[in-house]
Amino acid sequence: MAGKGQKTGFNIMVVLSLIGLLTASWRISGTIPYLVSFAVNFISPDYCLFFAFVLNAALSLLIGTAFGTSATMGVITMSICIAAGADPMLAGGAVLAGCYVGDRNSPVSSSASLVAVVTKTDLYQNVRLMLFSAAIPFVLSCLIYLGFGVSQTYQEIHMALGEQFAQEFVMSWWSAVPAIILLGLIFAKLDIKKSISISVLSALVLAFVLQERGIEEIVFRLCF
Repeated sequence: MAGKGQKTGFNIMVVLSLIGLLTASWRISGTIPYLVSFAVNFISPDYCLFFAFVLNAALSLLIGTAFGTSATMGVITMSICIAAGADPMLAGGAVLAGCYVGDRNSPVSSSASLVAVVTKTDLYQNVRLMLFSAAIPFVLSCLIYLGFGVSQTYQEIHMALGEQFAQEFVMSWWSAVPAIILLGLIFAKLDIKKSISISVLSALVLAFVLQERGIEEIVFRLCF
């Protein structure tokens, strides 16, 4: 019984470690900066609260971590909302609400993986049920943030986010390949550990070839 418990715990640690590597590899390969800079181009000042919620929800579903989302898309969308003159309390609520959508409902979420391993249930079946129960709250949240957006007056803002990221990363559509691979493997219902591993490997290749990062820097970024 002790051996079985250790095996379960080991599997959980492997999944958690892979999720950490996924976020780190996507950062150094330019995947997250590319996705963020691409997404914020669709933000309209008049509906910045709505877009703050939806974009953070989308990224959190993709990378499965509220902390990783809040540190990237969350910071940027919050800054955009403040620059547009939105209420900081409402903007913060929209950002955090979006960040936690994927923290529970994403196939690459550590929480979802932990529940599946401990309860010995199918991860994808669990996610499907959670998404079904989350559909109505998500739609209601979108309507609420749209309503708040209509009731306030905003100012035009200039976003040069792509130019800022371009100083540090090569902003190419190739940077989105790890995300595309992960989504494709998830839809194919491949084992989540294999899906994440393949996406991480593709991101590391991009970091070395496209972003021209050295081996030492890549290892350092993955570890720290």
